Amino acid sequence: MLRPRDRLIVFSPSVNDEAASRKQFLAPVLIYQPGMPESLIHSATTRQPGILSMADLAPYILDIFGIAAPAEMIGRVPELVPRTQAAEWLFREVGRIASVYQLRLNVLYPFVTYQVIVLLAALLAAVIGRMPGRRLVKTALMSILAAPAVMVGLGYVSGPVWFMALLFIAAWVLVTLGLSRLPTVDALGIAGALNAGVILLDGMLGSPAMARSILGYDPMIGARYYGIGNELMGVLIGAVLLALSSLLHRFGRGERPAGVWKAGCAAVFAVIVVYLAAPNLGTNAGGAISAIAAFGIAWLRFFVWKPERQTDLLKLPMYVAGLGVLSLLVLWLLHTLLPWTVDQESHIGRAMRWAAEGRLDLIGAMALRKLAMNWHLIGVSAWSKVLLASLLVIAGMVLRPRGVLLAWQRRLPHFMHGFSSGAVGAIAALLVNDSGIVACATLMLFIAVPMLLLKLDAARLNAAV
Repeated sequence: MLRPRDRLIVFSPSVNDEAASRKQFLAPVLIYQPGMPESLIHSATTRQPGILSMADLAPYILDIFGIAAPAEMIGRVPELVPRTQAAEWLFREVGRIASVYQLRLNVLYPFVTYQVIVLLAALLAAVIGRMPGRRLVKTALMSILAAPAVMVGLGYVSGPVWFMALLFIAAWVLVTLGLSRLPTVDALGIAGALNAGVILLDGMLGSPAMARSILGYDPMIGARYYGIGNELMGVLIGAVLLALSSLLHRFGRGERPAGVWKAGCAAVFAVIVVYLAAPNLGTNAGGAISAIAAFGIAWLRFFVWKPERQTDLLKLPMYVAGLGVLSLLVLWLLHTLLPWTVDQESHIGRAMRWAAEGRLDLIGAMALRKLAMNWHLIGVSAWSKVLLASLLVIAGMVLRPRGVLLAWQRRLPHFMHGFSSGAVGAIAALLVNDSGIVACATLMLFIAVPMLLLKLDAARLNAAV
């Protein structure tokens, strides 16, 4: 009984019990209009064909009647894009998303528990001193640094859940054993470069692996649809700092690095910041702010601040505030100068547009939503346990044996600079991201794990205390 201009929308706010029992949480949306060709819905909220947010439905219905959605609505107006065999393609895509989610449940969450156990065991080994199994503990610590790159690389392969789980374990063990055979400083540098390189290369290629990685997107629960998620954002920042700290330690011992090091580090930092901030690449404004804070402090500590000048440390709040202003300026410039469409407008882009329009109430509402999400995740996310374990490790290094960090400041200054700037970035990530607890936890792993490895390998590094 539909008339030519009528449109029928059938949707469900949640899935049925059978689907929920199989951990398949994408609810259906069906749209029909007489004479309409077979199509897939495209939403700027998700940027994934066939998937939209429930918040997009209200703006879509208003648009059908020619009514502009008010700015208070966070959803976007989706469009219908003709596609042959759309249903078949969509069912395959939903099946792939479901497989990745199942793999995440079976691999990632047990791995998070594994990280906590390894961190606490390694802390015990570092505090006690000589104890059996130290080599095994060091290998286990190295496996934590090896895992993110393997998890991202796994996104280029598809298969049944059992096959992907076995493939992950095999690749993870091989990379871990390869790193464990190297001297600690070299292994840390290679692990950092490997993680940063894999993440950045995939992002520049359009993020095909992130879309299928257990550390990447999670449309099943609406955690992330595009750009770089907070898990990998924390890994990227921490890995870059670790790689450069190792490189400077290896080739700049006892000497102030030359101008080429300054320019090289600045170039690396700039590339990462642009990638994170660009609305058509990383699309992670909170990540860009965190990176500018961490990289700015790192560059100052690597090349400007002198250890004997305590006045530099007293100026730290001023430097952090300046870097915060710089990060907002960089975000504004990128969203102003780079070519991008309305569909690519990020949350920070919308906030800047609202600021220009004087809608501070909308910016405040966005901030409150992000704070509420962060508070919720602190209580329920498994990553909060990883963060707590990392903080215990750092506290343990500070308290026992007493003076270890002062000795490292003399013998391993570049690593100490990387650790302190990473901590600044972790705090920034916690404060400016809606799931900052996740980014903070993954970034802190690239501080806590290297600290433990350096302590367990202190004699070889001539850094014993």
